[in-house]
Amino acid sequence: MAAFPVSMQLLPTFKTISFFVPKFHLPAHIEECQTSFSFNFKSGVSRTDGEAPERGWANINPIASSTKEMGPGAQQDTLNDYFGDSNWKKVVKLGHTMLNKLKDTLPDAALAQWREQVEAWECDPTKPNPFERRVETVTMASVQLELARDDQNDIQMGTCLALHEDCTPSVLISTSLELEEQQRRMKADRTGLSIHASDNQEGKLLQRNNTLQCRIDTWTKLQELYMPSLTALHVSKRSVSGGITAAVTTPETIKLWLPSHISRTAPCDTRLQTIEWKLRYTQAHDALHSLCSNLHAQTTILKYKDCNLHGQGANMRARNTLKAIEARLEAATSTYERAHKVLIVLAPLVNQTGWHLSLRPLNQTDIRSMTDLLWGESEGTRKLSWIWNMRGAAPDEMGNDNAFEGKYSFFVFGGFLRARAMHWAEEVELLKEEMRRILQFFEWHAQCWDEHGLEDALHDVVDDDEHEGLLAYAKRQASLC
Repeated sequence: MAAFPVSMQLLPTFKTISFFVPKFHLPAHIEECQTSFSFNFKSGVSRTDGEAPERGWANINPIASSTKEMGPGAQQDTLNDYFGDSNWKKVVKLGHTMLNKLKDTLPDAALAQWREQVEAWECDPTKPNPFERRVETVTMASVQLELARDDQNDIQMGTCLALHEDCTPSVLISTSLELEEQQRRMKADRTGLSIHASDNQEGKLLQRNNTLQCRIDTWTKLQELYMPSLTALHVSKRSVSGGITAAVTTPETIKLWLPSHISRTAPCDTRLQTIEWKLRYTQAHDALHSLCSNLHAQTTILKYKDCNLHGQGANMRARNTLKAIEARLEAATSTYERAHKVLIVLAPLVNQTGWHLSLRPLNQTDIRSMTDLLWGESEGTRKLSWIWNMRGAAPDEMGNDNAFEGKYSFFVFGGFLRARAMHWAEEVELLKEEMRRILQFFEWHAQCWDEHGLEDALHDVVDDDEHEGLLAYAKRQASLC
C-alpha cells in the first residue's frame, strides 16, 4: 500500500473494508460463506458481481494453442498485445455499456404505477391498500356449499328442476368430478402394479375396479335423466362395440360425457354448463393450491435431506417421501390441465370472460419453487412463477398454530425481494457516479494527449513532417477520448 500514490492509499481509520466472494464462485463454498460473503445480501454493492477480473480470460483462452509453442519473450509480447486490445475495446465501449446498464436498471411503467399507489396509501390510509389481497380464496367446499344453498332456495320457492329425489343437477356434476378423480387414481394404480403383484394386491385392485364400475353405471342412469340426448349415444356405442370390446373395457377408460364434452355435438341444459363451469373453476384453483403446497414440501424435504440425513436407510426413506410428493405434483398438474381445457370450452357458452388472467396455461417451466432459477436467470434477475401470484397460493392467515412455519418461506422470500430492491436502487446511484467519473477520465485523458502534443512541439524536432505527425497523432488520440 505504501508504494501507491497518497491519493490511492486506503486509511484504515476512515475506511471500512468488506470482503466478498464473486457470485460465480460462491456456490462452490460452504453455506456459511454463501450467506456471510455474498454480494446479494450486503448493502452498498448494488449489482456488483465481482467477476470482472475473470472476464478477460474469455478472450485470452483461444490463443493458448498459439502461445504454448512460443518462447518466453514472444509469449509475453503476444499476451500484452491481446490484453491491450481488450482494454482498448473496453474503454471505447464504456459509453454504450453504461447506457445499456442504466436502461436495464430504470423501473418500467408498471412498477412506477405500483410505487405511486404505495406512496398514495402511505400518505392517505383511506385509499386502497396495495398490499391487501383483494380476492378471497376459492375452494371446492365453498362452491359446493353455494350450490347446495341454491338448491335449497329452489326447493323452498318450488322452482327446483331435480328429476330425481336423491340427485340434483349440482350433485350430478359434483359426483362426475369425483368419478373422474377415481378414474385417474385407478389408472395410476393399475400402471404402477408390477407384473409380479401378489394375489392380495390384485384382489384389492379388482374390488376397487368393480366398485367404480357400479358407481359409474348408477351415475350414468341418473345422467340420462338430465341429458336425454346421451341415451341414443350409449345405445349406439353398445351396438357397435358388441360383446368383444366390452369384455376388455375398464372403468378408468369410460368417458363420462359431461356438458363440456357434448356441448358442440348435442344440446345441453345451460344450467348444467354453468354448474360445471363453477366446479371446474374451483377445481383449477384447488389444483394450483395443491401444486404450491407440495412444492413447499418438496423444497423443505430436499433441504432437510441434504443437511441432516446420512446413510442408505435414511436417504431411501426420504427418497420414497419425495416420490410420493412427485406423484401428488403430477396429479395436481393433470387435474389443472384438464380443468383448464374444460374452462376454455365452457367460457363462451356461459359468457365468462377474464378468467384466463388468473388461470393461465401451465407449462413445465412454471412448476418450480420460489427459489428455483430458470436457465439464464440470476439471483437479481429471476422472476417468480405465476402460480405463486394466484389467489390460494399463500397459506391461510387463520390457520393452525403452525401457520408461522408455513409462511416462513414467504418471509424469507420477502427479505430477498427487499434486498434486491435496495440493490437496484443503489445500482442507479453507482451508475450515475461511474458515468460521471468516466466523463472526467476521458477529459483527463484528452488533456494528457494535448499536453503530449505541446511537449513534442516544444522539443527540437529537425523534420517538420515528423513534428506535424506527432502533433496530429496526439490530437487524434485526444479526439477519441
